[in-house]
Formats: sequence, structure tokens, C-alpha cells
Amino acid sequence: MTALVGRSLLALFARQRELAADRAAVELARSAAALAAALQKVDAEAVDAPTTDLREADTVAAFSIVEPPRASNDGFSIWTDGRTPTVLRVRNRLDDIGNWLFRTHPSTEKRCALLQSWS
Repeated sequence: MTALVGRSLLALFARQRELAADRAAVELARSAAALAAALQKVDAEAVDAPTTDLREADTVAAFSIVEPPRASNDGFSIWTDGRTPTVLRVRNRLDDIGNWLFRTHPSTEKRCALLQSWS
């Protein structure tokens, strides 16, 4: 339980640090629009990131520019009758909740919306 709380707090701290870094970058660059465009470009290019990353440790994720890609469960949802077993649906939902709870970066959409409000 302590690890769960600690990891959640670390992720929350990392998200707040990212927003503070965004605000400082806007003050330095004097252009929220330029920072938003750069974040969107980095986020779009992260989709094409290599599938093997030696920096997968959660401690490194807190120091990344955008959220590192998570492993996909899509391979487990292909069954002959086209349905996903209940156990896998529950596991996928728990994975979604865990990914949301332990996320080290605010979403790019949220960051860009905040940048627009700061300009």
C-alpha cells in the first residue's frame, strides 16, 4: 500500500513539475503558441518511437518530455469469436486506471490548453 501511495505521489509531483516547466518556458521564450506547437510535434513523433527502449524504468519516465509509450494489450484481445474474455477486459480496465494514476506527464492536450490560457 505504501508503494502505491508513494508511486502516485511521485507521478503527481512529476505532472506538477511539467506544468511549472511549461510556465517557465513560456516566460523564457515569450511564446506560448511556439511551445504548444513544439509539444504537439514531439508528441506526434513519440508515436513512431522504437518499440524497444532501454529507458523503460518508471524513474526515467518522470524526467521525459512526454509520457513514454506503454505496452499494448491488443495482442490479447484477438479471439476466434471476436470477443475479449471478461478477465482480459477487467485487466485492461485496471491497466487503464493504473496508467492514468501513475502518469508522469499531463496530456499534451491539457498542456496546450493551459498554454493557450497563459498567452
